[in-house]
Amino acid sequence: MKWTYRYLPIILIVVAAGCDQATGDGQLSGSLFIPDCVDGSSRDFTCEATVSSRECRAFDLDADFFALQTYPDNSAKLRMQRGGADFALADGIVFQIDDTRRLRGRLSESIPVGQNENVRAGLGLFARCPGSIQNFEITGSIVFEAFGLNKGDRIKGVIETLEIRDGRGENGNVLGQLHGDFDFNVQTGPPYQRFQE
Repeated sequence: MKWTYRYLPIILIVVAAGCDQATGDGQLSGSLFIPDCVDGSSRDFTCEATVSSRECRAFDLDADFFALQTYPDNSAKLRMQRGGADFALADGIVFQIDDTRRLRGRLSESIPVGQNENVRAGLGLFARCPGSIQNFEITGSIVFEAFGLNKGDRIKGVIETLEIRDGRGENGNVLGQLHGDFDFNVQTGPPYQRFQE
């Protein structure tokens, strides 16, 4: 057992590095009905009619990982998710920003989120509903209070409201409404940025 003491400092450093997943602060919660979650069965995270949509917390993303990935064409992806695994394996939301330059001068302004907007959103519940075929259609608005692109820059904002619809039909049924906030600093390298320029 002598090797245990010799390698103990290295093991502790590796374990500490692996546990350092808290990359910021934020939350996404609300009301959400998930059709076809596990083996064709739905999951219901909705509140009673007496609870307002702003007060409802039946669904909680429980996000603890926040990252901004930038690209040479001035686009970016902002991720909020549970754990730092690949998005396709986690529960998370991603905001795809087509052109970050179009956010200049718009801090504290309500910015639309939608399929034909500069900011689009995608919700994935791959850990909660493994194997399901998910297709959420999302519209709403987001406010950026701070938005930097470089390492150490602050990203802060409020997700005012997101309406979630079932995207599998022509006129998808409303599945719920989510709202939240985020506050983190840009970090570089894996797992925060998947591809380095």
